[in-house]
Amino acid sequence: MPRLHALLAAFPLALLSMSLALEIVAWKWDKFRETGYCLLFLGLLGAIAAIATGFLAASATNAAELVPGPFARHRGFAAGAFITFGLMIAFRLAARNKFTRWTRLLYIAVGIVGVVHILVAAWLGTSLVFDHGIGVSR
Repeated sequence: MPRLHALLAAFPLALLSMSLALEIVAWKWDKFRETGYCLLFLGLLGAIAAIATGFLAASATNAAELVPGPFARHRGFAAGAFITFGLMIAFRLAARNKFTRWTRLLYIAVGIVGVVHILVAAWLGTSLVFDHGIGVSR
């Protein structure tokens, strides 16, 4: 299960980061907005799969008991990323995908916070594996 979690965690990282990048590009070329929206949706679906396998991997490896601090930080940043991008998709649905200049700027700023969360969660996850040996056969 830890290997499946590591595999699935790469998808939301790539899809959600690219979604934000396309939103920034769409400031000049509006045709990229819909693709960014689709990647946001797919990234959140991937995040659900990564979170589900993460819970299963944590219980299979006893990560919460072995390294509670690093594990809690990893889980917290991953949850922060999921909540941030979930709010972004809720905002797009509520605004009917129409932005003013200021709402788009706010949307991008929130997206940057989400990308930082997901990158830190990934870094902390690799630390659990490489520094603490969680999920590694010995």
